[in-house]
Amino acid sequence: VPELNDKYMGLEGYDAELYGADELALYQEMQERSAKLLEAMPEAKEVEKLLTKYMHLALNSVDDVNKKQKTVKAGGVSQKCTELEVTFDGKCLADMAEAVLKEMLKDKDLKKLIVSTMDDMAVLDDDLVGYSVSGEEAYEEFTEALEEMLDNVDELKSLDGELIMKVYVDSKGRIVGRTLEMEEEDGTYTGIYYLMPENGKNVGCEISVTADDGSRAALTGSGKKSGEKLTGSYELEYAGVSLLEMNVSGLDLEQLKQGYLNGTFTLMPSKMLGTLLTGAVSGYGSLYATMLADMELKLDLQMAKNSGKITLGLMYDEEKIVSLTAAVDAGKGPGTDIPDAANLIVIEEDEDLAAWMEGLSWDKFLKGLEDAGVPEDLREELLESIELFTDGNYGFEGLYGMGDVPANPYDPDGYDEPYG
Repeated sequence: VPELNDKYMGLEGYDAELYGADELALYQEMQERSAKLLEAMPEAKEVEKLLTKYMHLALNSVDDVNKKQKTVKAGGVSQKCTELEVTFDGKCLADMAEAVLKEMLKDKDLKKLIVSTMDDMAVLDDDLVGYSVSGEEAYEEFTEALEEMLDNVDELKSLDGELIMKVYVDSKGRIVGRTLEMEEEDGTYTGIYYLMPENGKNVGCEISVTADDGSRAALTGSGKKSGEKLTGSYELEYAGVSLLEMNVSGLDLEQLKQGYLNGTFTLMPSKMLGTLLTGAVSGYGSLYATMLADMELKLDLQMAKNSGKITLGLMYDEEKIVSLTAAVDAGKGPGTDIPDAANLIVIEEDEDLAAWMEGLSWDKFLKGLEDAGVPEDLREELLESIELFTDGNYGFEGLYGMGDVPANPYDPDGYDEPYG
């Protein structure tokens, strides 16, 4: 602990069970196996290429597409778009499945991907992948499963209900929104809605889910774009009740497409929820509820391919009362330095611990607290405790008979004049 002592504290007679060496070894083994498994996985671009191919093949099997002009509205922002509506019933799903399965059976690129991946996995331990087979054997099992699915594809035609998908495309070919609605025979339906219309720099937002019982959860709001950065205000509601408000600042939309979240998010209870909180309790509870209603949670996120940083702050009355930052960098770690004997105190007896504590630099520690902004009155109280703790007669050293007074003044063998 360099902030307290330049000397290292060492332990001999290392007890593996006591200090968790078995758990550490297991963790290291899991990390190594995970790394091997990742190496065996196919390249992302190869998988993406195949997924895109089969997505297009499935959609090309749909021949009933309704097309019309539609104005998309969300968060007070409107945009004229082309609406493409497709209805997926049992017959449509059967046609899609048949087209995809037939192509997969003769796809040489897919075969190459499966064979090479399974050959790489075959060299790993059996208990990592569950079984070990060659790539050719794995591909043969795969094709047998495809043929069985193809034989039963007609069963999809008897499915009840319909899935209606609507895609909204602007004049530049950008997808503005998408909705999915599942209609049941009894007239009920569930729906998923994602709408992001744009009008100049203004961007609206609605991300919502409607259950078959009519209840609805939604994130709605609007913001403004500056280049590829978005700033706006949004609200989370459930069953018509506003729960949370969220302010977004500097959200990097280009990085978001790559899966990296960069920006600042401030979350706070909605005014309606704050009123409910303060009105539901009385006495001291009302005070705490009022404080809770006025608090804000601020998240600052910075993400990249090999690094990430998140700062979490709890705000009250525009003042930050708690701040926590966590950061990670992925890469080759530094080596481990083993301290030399001159800088190491091995703890075998109580006196060794006392000897290590003689080197404690409390001044350096207190200066660090001062630099960190710890209030002076708290530091003074801590200093009094430290002085008592390090007192040569009655503190830690005296406890082990290292001071002027024996550890137990009533011990006949250690009787001292001051206690006569």
